[in-house]
Amino acid sequence: MISNELYAFISEFSKRQIKKHLVYNQLHQDTTLDEIGIDDLDLDVMLQEFVKKFNVDYSKFNGKRYYGIGIPLVDKNVPIIRKIIGKRKWLPLLEEEREPFTLGHLDSAIEKGVLE
Repeated sequence: MISNELYAFISEFSKRQIKKHLVYNQLHQDTTLDEIGIDDLDLDVMLQEFVKKFNVDYSKFNGKRYYGIGIPLVDKNVPIIRKIIGKRKWLPLLEEEREPFTLGHLDSAIEKGVLE
């Protein structure tokens, strides 16, 4: 299970931003944000609100570990783009190299005060 304060935040955000009602007992530490419908631009908005609400330091957060840049044409064609222009810092990781971004990451950030 996730903390009550994270559930309240995610539930409110989900209702307001993506028009989806979440059920507390269906959310776990390993539930990914993609699974509850928070991705791409919604994720950026959610993270901005999250760090502000919980006063979390995100200066060392590397979002590329978890998700693409939000442009499907780029995200899906990273291998082709890398062959053409080489590996660039601004390119997202290949999908299979990305880690799942979970509610556990957010719960840990609330507890530690740092989003890693």
